[in-house]
Amino acid sequence: MTIYISGKISGIEKKARRKFKRVQKHLEKKGFKVINPFDIGDKLTIPESWTDRQKWQCYMRDDLSVMLSSADSLYLLNNWKDSEGAKEECRIAVLCGIEIFKEGEL
Repeated sequence: MTIYISGKISGIEKKARRKFKRVQKHLEKKGFKVINPFDIGDKLTIPESWTDRQKWQCYMRDDLSVMLSSADSLYLLNNWKDSEGAKEECRIAVLCGIEIFKEGEL
C-alpha cells in the first residue's frame, strides 16, 4: 500500500521536514511505500520572484497530482487541521475514496 503523508508545513518548514521524515521511516518499517511531500517539493524549481501564495499553489498542484495518481491512502498528522493544504488533501481524499488514517493509527 502506498500512503501519502499530510500535515502542516507552512510556517514551520524545518520542524515539519524532521517530523515528516520520522513518520516516513515509521511507516516504511511497517511495510508501506511512503510519499513524503517534501520529496516532491524538493524536485521543483520555483522562481524567486513568485509570491508565497504562488509558491504554495505550485507545491499543492504537484502534491495533489502525485497523491491522486499514486496513493492508496492518506496519513494525517495530528496538526493537519492547522493547515489549509492538509485540509484540502483530506477533502479531496474523501471525495475520491482514498482511505484515510490518522497519526497513531498505524
